[in-house]
Amino acid sequence: DDNDVLLNPTVTASEVDDDVADAKEEEISNALTLLVRMVQEMASGLALPEVGVNPQFCETLVTEALTVADSMVTRRIYQKFYDLRINVVKTCLVPFAERLLEHHGNSTNDKVVAAAQQQQLANSTLSDCLQLVDDTIRSIVAAGAGGNDQLAGNTNIDNSSINHTIKEAVQENIRQFTDWLAGALE
Repeated sequence: DDNDVLLNPTVTASEVDDDVADAKEEEISNALTLLVRMVQEMASGLALPEVGVNPQFCETLVTEALTVADSMVTRRIYQKFYDLRINVVKTCLVPFAERLLEHHGNSTNDKVVAAAQQQQLANSTLSDCLQLVDDTIRSIVAAGAGGNDQLAGNTNIDNSSINHTIKEAVQENIRQFTDWLAGALE
């Protein structure tokens, strides 16, 4: 992993870490897909009249497997938004504060010009933050879309259920992120 950073200076260490985490998440997603498929097949076999296992028990097995898969999706989305907060602090808020201090030290007596410069810096910082949010959401949706095809292709799981989990997790994390960002910018 360190060699990737040294050989390719345009790739940051956090991008390499994200790639490694995404690759590991892909492995986990594949394993969960297999788990859900196997549980569904087992439940189908157990629910046959010849076997005589209670169909509600079989349904519970499938539901539990799907719950595990949903919690993994939700946890990964939470982690991406946590990483987003750290990235926003490092790449947007700290440089913004440094530039404000620099402009404050170099400020002229013209308060109108100073206020306009501060507003321009704030607008630029907010734009950078929104770009990072957009990139994060796009990566979640792209990863979710790939996982949805695989999961839906291998099982009888309704794609809308998976999309609904992703949508709810993203919406909740966006709410939390915007509350955090508003507080950080105050």
